[in-house]
Order: sequence, then C-alpha cells, then structure tokens
Amino acid sequence: MNEYFLQQMNQYELYEIAEFGIRERIMLRLEGKQKDHPQFLYDEIEKLEDMDVEELRKSIRIHAELFQLEKLSKWISHS
Repeated sequence: MNEYFLQQMNQYELYEIAEFGIRERIMLRLEGKQKDHPQFLYDEIEKLEDMDVEELRKSIRIHAELFQLEKLSKWISHS
C-alpha cells in the first residue's frame, strides 16, 4: 500500500484496512490455497484492537507483503 495514503489515514481507517488484509490471508487458507490452519490469523485480528496508529501501519505493511508472497507461492506451485 502506498505510504502516503497510510500516513493520511486515521486509526479507524487503518484498523479497517488491517483487518481486511488479514481476512484476505484467511481466505487463502479457507480456499485451500495455503495449507496451514488460519487460527493464528484470527489471533492477529484480535490484536488489532490494542494497536496504535503506527502499529496498525506496520501490520498493514507486513500482512500486505505476506499476502503477496502467499499468492505468488500458490501461483508458482500450480505452474
């Protein structure tokens, strides 16, 4: 996600984006595109409630990158 936009968002907006990103990673697991159980990601959603703005931005960066890697690994494994 564009760093400029992350800096402009308030805590509520950041929370919504962070939650959405983690839920997308959960969907990869529920669809069988990733083999591990998604419980650890549900736990990550629970942690969002206690995060401040900087922690939410960091979470968005991390989960966005991991989502891209997981989608890429799925694509590579099906090639």
